[in-house]
Amino acid sequence: MKMNLFKISILLCFLSSCVRTECKDCTKLFNTNLTINELDSIVKDLPKNNTTDSSNYLNWQEFIDLNISTLDHELNTDIEVCSKYGGMTSVDRLGDKEEEQIIWYSHGSTDLMLPHDEIITLGTVYYDCK
Repeated sequence: MKMNLFKISILLCFLSSCVRTECKDCTKLFNTNLTINELDSIVKDLPKNNTTDSSNYLNWQEFIDLNISTLDHELNTDIEVCSKYGGMTSVDRLGDKEEEQIIWYSHGSTDLMLPHDEIITLGTVYYDCK
């Protein structure tokens, strides 16, 4: 009986040592080649998404506040992102966040398939993880 209890405790220690967590601080950033004045000019011609009125954005900051910053993670702020590994599986992969990129286009969307006369890239949202 003591031998079985010893084997079980060794097995539990081994299994618990297989589970590990890797965390990094990731900052949500926006990269663009356009100036703030150019971005202001573009978004002032765009109707606001997700609103009942038909008004346009006031400026680039309002566009960021309503589209790029989210309740769970605002632009230019840090968030801790973790990956948990156990056995042969990975959950909440950190690599997914590090590789995530969202391209915003001049028609105010991330969808390149929407019809628009002249679409240019406003910039890319990405995560810088350390």
